[in-house]
Amino acid sequence: MHRCLRSRCEPCAKGRTAIAAACLGLLVNLAFTLPAWSMDTLAPVQVEGLPAARLGDLHIGSRSLIDREDIERSGARNVVEVLAREAGVNLSSFFSNAKFSGVDLRGQGETSTANVLILVDGVRLNVDQAGPDLSTLALGDIETIEVRRGAQSVTHGDGAVGGVIEIRTRRSFRTHAETTLRVASFDQQRVSLEGGTATRSADLRIGASRTLDGGFRANSAFEATNLSARAGWRALETLEFAAGVQRHQDHYGLPGFVTREQFAAPDGRRAASDPFGGGRTEELRFDAGLAWQPHTWLRLETRYAERRRTNPFSIAPAGPVPTEAERNHIGLDARQGDLRLSLNPRAGLFSPHLDLGGEWREAAVDSRRNGESVPAQSTRREVAQQTFAAFAHLRLGLGAHWLLDLGARQERTDVSDRLARFDRECTTVLVALPPLLLPLPGFPGVFVPVPVPPVPTLTGCTPFAFQPETARDAVWDNAAWQAGIAWSPQTWFAMHGRVATSFRSPNPDDLALGALDLRPQRGEEVEGGLRLGLGQRGSLELAAFASQSHDEIRFERGINRNLPGSIERRGLELSLTLTPVAGIDARLNLTQVDARFREDDTPVPLVPELAGSAAIGWELPAGQRLDFSSLFAGSRPDGAALGAARFPRVPGWHVESLAWSWRSRRLDVQAGVNNLLDATWATTAFGATYYPLMGREVYARIALALP
Repeated sequence: MHRCLRSRCEPCAKGRTAIAAACLGLLVNLAFTLPAWSMDTLAPVQVEGLPAARLGDLHIGSRSLIDREDIERSGARNVVEVLAREAGVNLSSFFSNAKFSGVDLRGQGETSTANVLILVDGVRLNVDQAGPDLSTLALGDIETIEVRRGAQSVTHGDGAVGGVIEIRTRRSFRTHAETTLRVASFDQQRVSLEGGTATRSADLRIGASRTLDGGFRANSAFEATNLSARAGWRALETLEFAAGVQRHQDHYGLPGFVTREQFAAPDGRRAASDPFGGGRTEELRFDAGLAWQPHTWLRLETRYAERRRTNPFSIAPAGPVPTEAERNHIGLDARQGDLRLSLNPRAGLFSPHLDLGGEWREAAVDSRRNGESVPAQSTRREVAQQTFAAFAHLRLGLGAHWLLDLGARQERTDVSDRLARFDRECTTVLVALPPLLLPLPGFPGVFVPVPVPPVPTLTGCTPFAFQPETARDAVWDNAAWQAGIAWSPQTWFAMHGRVATSFRSPNPDDLALGALDLRPQRGEEVEGGLRLGLGQRGSLELAAFASQSHDEIRFERGINRNLPGSIERRGLELSLTLTPVAGIDARLNLTQVDARFREDDTPVPLVPELAGSAAIGWELPAGQRLDFSSLFAGSRPDGAALGAARFPRVPGWHVESLAWSWRSRRLDVQAGVNNLLDATWATTAFGATYYPLMGREVYARIALALP
């Protein structure tokens, strides 16, 4: 769907500081990430021989964790707004709601929808149509969000180029119930109810939410219903089973773009170029996992998941009721399975943690355009992908201060792509005609026969049906490896380095509008970073990275193709947390990225060079709290400026928010203002046409824990 939208708008101390500065200069960059798909419900296996606190300091790679309290305090309307506050995460949105919004890691630009992998309880959201649909996630269902920046293809496979965002949903570990109501400007309401119970061996949580959003712009209304359930069962202290199901339904509008003049006018930015476009989505996700840990050094896990989705939509219909030729539909049926063996033997000074695993994924996408029965216009594209992968990942503790990381993955993807058009086959015969007699000039009464070509004559036609038009089968073999090291001489200081490779195979959306020779892209990345503890005052994390991608898949001039040459990305990521005095906490996140096409040194579209967020909070008496935050980004190249700066840059912006909250044992109240100064802002533009985001929003939220 993202591709469809775009195609229409192409027009603490001094010593510590010295050590930190010296060590940062030595970094050559390598990075690592803790394994992501172990079931979060069981206690993680720890590397023996390393103290738990030191092991935490020795993670390799740039990452951050958002917990439940962070989500509730954020005042955000959806998961995208929560993520946008993190270091290295750049917001990308079309219409202010989560339906067509996403996040970018490390300068991927428009391709972030396919180059940043998003997982929900291990289930991939990046399958059909390139972009993961984050509107299918209710904020009330989320327990934690982990952001892992940089190439993660060894541990997560295809598409983990710019990074991985892993979302874990909530489970119950006590009997409870809670209801939440949020109301806001632009006719927004959200009500949710969740509760659960738990015993020593089992737990169950159920959640439900309903969202109504009138929309900031004309024809941008959005409404959604989410239902979820998650259960767990434990036996014999060595075996655990967990399963979950989520169901999502929504209806949405597609307002299109505004012109540059409209974007500059307060009323114009709320207009719609497409007053009738829209669609609906139904999605069902299921996952189940089993973990067996008979010894502290041995763990076996397996997981199975399914995802089914239907999405009928219409872009720019002539009236409120689309004609048959204006109707489109995308269907998805995806499955995946994992098996992992973790070995954690203790060997003196050496503390190895070895993960061996295999994965299987398959997805079938059915894309129907221009209706079901419009002669010569209706098309049906069926794409099936099947992937098998194997990987090995070793984390080796060397004494109490060093951690080594090595990993490799091999992956094979089989693709079948079929395009059919609604048409008929007709047969004709050539009927001979008698010669034409023409008078011969100068000879009265004399005629000359002139041959007449045979005339094609229709003899019959088959009934209209979908006739095969093109077919393509391909097999892609991909491989990735990574190596990293971390060092922590003191509990307050750690540094790491990492090198890693990545890959991404064309997805069904890429193939639907792809060149015949479309193939996987590949890349490599080098990273280095440090973590500096400031005692009770806070912490500082800094990472530097450089990457190259080759044969990158991009949408250009109406077709997906592999770009010649390479794209280089370099950047810095800073995350600073401070507690200067009791009751006051502050946070600063900054990201600087320089992303360029190596051949002509032009910038990658839609990547700001500087972006970040800042926040400060005050703990007030009687359970009250006041929070002020700012989200900002510099200007970025227009999305249609590929290869040449033909259009003006998308203006930079800063958006401030203010919130007051009060919490008691059973009641949590929050009120605030987002976009306090009513800034005009956009993250997306193509050919000097813009997609304005929400103006000033006043909101109130109340959560009540039921007896």
